[in-house]
Amino acid sequence: MKPKAPTHLDWFVHVLFRRVAPRIRRLPQCTNRSLLQVSLLVGVLFLVGCDGPFLGGSLTATTSDDVPAPYAVDIEVHATSDSDDASDGPGGSPNREEPTLGSDVRATGPPAVFLHDSLGQPLMVPDPTVYFADNGFLRAEVFSGLTRPSRSVANEIELDLASTYSVDDDGLTYTFTLRDGLKFSDGAPVTPGDVKWSWERALHPDSDSERASAVLGVIQGADELASGRSVELTGFKIVDGTAFVVELTRRHADFLWLLADPVASVLKESNAVTWATTVDWASGSFIPEFPELPVGTGPFRVAALDLLADKVALEPNPHYWDTEAELDGVQYVITDSDDRIGTWVRGEVDNSIAPNELCDHYDGPGSVTTDGIPVRVLHSDAAPRVSYLAFNTALAPYDEVEFRRALVASASVAPPEIPFVDEPHESASGLLPPSFPGHDESSSPVTTNREDAVAALAASGYSVDADDLLLTILPDPNGLARDEFEAVVANWRNWLDLNVEFADRPPTVWLPDFRDALREGSLQMRYVLTQPRYPSPHAVLGAIPNLFGKNAQSVETEQLQRMLDQAAAEQDSVRRSALYRDIEDHMLSRALVLPMFWDEGGSCHQVQDWVTAFEVPKWGGSLFRNVVIDTEHPAYPDRAVSK
Repeated sequence: MKPKAPTHLDWFVHVLFRRVAPRIRRLPQCTNRSLLQVSLLVGVLFLVGCDGPFLGGSLTATTSDDVPAPYAVDIEVHATSDSDDASDGPGGSPNREEPTLGSDVRATGPPAVFLHDSLGQPLMVPDPTVYFADNGFLRAEVFSGLTRPSRSVANEIELDLASTYSVDDDGLTYTFTLRDGLKFSDGAPVTPGDVKWSWERALHPDSDSERASAVLGVIQGADELASGRSVELTGFKIVDGTAFVVELTRRHADFLWLLADPVASVLKESNAVTWATTVDWASGSFIPEFPELPVGTGPFRVAALDLLADKVALEPNPHYWDTEAELDGVQYVITDSDDRIGTWVRGEVDNSIAPNELCDHYDGPGSVTTDGIPVRVLHSDAAPRVSYLAFNTALAPYDEVEFRRALVASASVAPPEIPFVDEPHESASGLLPPSFPGHDESSSPVTTNREDAVAALAASGYSVDADDLLLTILPDPNGLARDEFEAVVANWRNWLDLNVEFADRPPTVWLPDFRDALREGSLQMRYVLTQPRYPSPHAVLGAIPNLFGKNAQSVETEQLQRMLDQAAAEQDSVRRSALYRDIEDHMLSRALVLPMFWDEGGSCHQVQDWVTAFEVPKWGGSLFRNVVIDTEHPAYPDRAVSK
């Protein structure tokens, strides 16, 4: 099924919700705002009466005064029925089956629907191959792969969709078997062909996937597929209805961890081929379009999806192979950052990131009192975060090591407080943070030295009088690290007399530029804030050769990739750790990156008293699979949830 071309009515809805509605939310609580909300509702009802389906789905307008969502108008895109007797409805559209949130309630009483604070981020179920989409944690609820991080054994990997695996003595051939009776969330069977197609889709040049090559590139045929020289992943061989063989080009000690990455999720081809990604110029976001509700193999399935009104609701996947979730559903709620505590106190969300004043008093699980209000605070053992600035060595003058050394030696990374996180961070002395495997205790933070910077610039042969060079920094897509970049750019201008443009661009400009630059290999520098997905130096270092896209390979990146391949193939763990330390030293000595900050990970969460078993998995995974809500708790609020 192909997405329908947008009509004039579609564009009217787009403008109404993306341009008009956000402005209504910013108006005072007065009669004018109420009149505008009524006008908004009338406009939507007019569209429904005109039979104008958007994105290939049916428009269903409902009103509710107590829906915890940014608008009182809900537009739901319903899934096409997979039954053979589905017939065309009015206007040639297939009949749609409307899922009901909490319809499969396993106990009496109100449905146990978890209201999750989205922290003000746009709500969507992103394509698992696209890493610069918002709310990436949703992928772990709806999609899954052959393996997953263990929740019971720290820093271990376990099987997910695969029931068994074996590896030959040479470490190059893996044989997997899928679980018996494995199904997608719509009830369709999962086959080895689905795994193969999903991985080929991720690697295809048109996928715009940043991480596909880093995750799946070790498989035979992956490089040819990613470069457009082949249309098939030749190292994937189907044995029968559940078994298949994966052949690697080289050993990789972390291969099973790589398969737990969202990029390796298993998708249903007939569903995923209808997906598209466009730029929403009003919000500055990449908007995945789903003409049908997304189908996956995770613990939850999508019950309602409205990309215009920023609404996502999940319900337990009845075909999930593992223990079914205790919750009847999950709703994502956009909250006002200025009223986050109030939203939590009123019971409008079940969890949220705790503000600094609560985390500062955290000394173990329990309640913290703020303004006379007891707040239950939990601390997650999340993976450490690492940030750095990388240089595209495929472009001049960044291909000259002395020029890069001049940039690093003159970069002031000094602020003790980082504006894009809630707590102080430590200036990084490398790429692997303390307590992370491979960290070098003897390393020291990067220091600035004007004399060294000027000497390195002179040695590079670059002329500061050249008018044809314009250094451009594209920060994080959410505009993070502005203060740090301003300090860095000031030194480059004042110490080295470089002509530097600091591109602190709005997302509407940054996102499409970023996508195009990755395709072309033309991004000059890139700021990275990353949280490793598995406990290995490769999780941090392995991504760097591919940061600037498939068309930005150089002598430096090729040498770095060979070193990484050698380390990943090393069987002895002690020797492997030493090789990764050598790689980190090589990156720093060659000035391939400028380390900025790191932290030890973890975050404080405020969680309602009626919620149990809430935890943030350290290496990724479902937040809600084990969560329980006690709707009989005396403090549980009398609240309605959107159906």
